[in-house]
Amino acid sequence: WHIECSAMIHSILGPQIDIHTGGIEHIPVHHNNEIAQSEAATGKKPFVRYWLHRAHIQIEGAKIAKSEGNVTYLPDIIERGYHPLALRYLFLSAHYRTHTNFSWEALGAAQTALARLLALRISLKGAMGTIAPQWQQKFAERIRDDLDTPGALAVVWEMTKDGTLSGADLLATLLDFDRVLGIGLAEPDE
Repeated sequence: WHIECSAMIHSILGPQIDIHTGGIEHIPVHHNNEIAQSEAATGKKPFVRYWLHRAHIQIEGAKIAKSEGNVTYLPDIIERGYHPLALRYLFLSAHYRTHTNFSWEALGAAQTALARLLALRISLKGAMGTIAPQWQQKFAERIRDDLDTPGALAVVWEMTKDGTLSGADLLATLLDFDRVLGIGLAEPDE
C-alpha cells in the first residue's frame, strides 16, 4: 500500500518533493521507511529535499490524548468564535522544533494579531505597489533559517512600522509574504 501511495504522490506532485513533514515520533522509523519506499517507487533520489518533524502540540500544557478528554477540533474552535486562520497564526508563531502550547488565551492573542494584520490589509486599498526588496530579503532570511516562522512574523510586524514604505508597497510586500504564511491577507473574509 505504501509503495502505491509513493507512486501516486510521484504522479501527482512530480519527481521530487521539497518539504515532507511529520511528528517527531516518526523520525526513527517512518523517516527511513518513507525514504526507502518513495525512492524505490519513484527512482528519484533524494525524493524529499527537506524533512521537517514537528515537536508535539500540547493543550494547556498537557499532552493531547483522547483518553484525557483534552482534544480540540477545528469545529470547536469555530464554534467558540475563532477564525480557523487564527489557529494557523498561532502555529506559525512557534518554531516547528519547539512544543506549541494551545490554550484559548493563546488562540485569542493569535486572533487579535491576525485581525490587526487583516485590518491593516483592508485599509491599504488602491493600487498595488512593488515588493520592498529589503523587507523581502529579511523575510526570506528568516524562512531559510530552519523555517523560522516566528522570526518571519516578527519581520512582518517590523515592516508594518516602516514609515518609509508607501501603502501600495506595503500591501504588495504583505501579499508576497502571505504566499508563504497563508493567513488570508490576499482575500480577507468576514
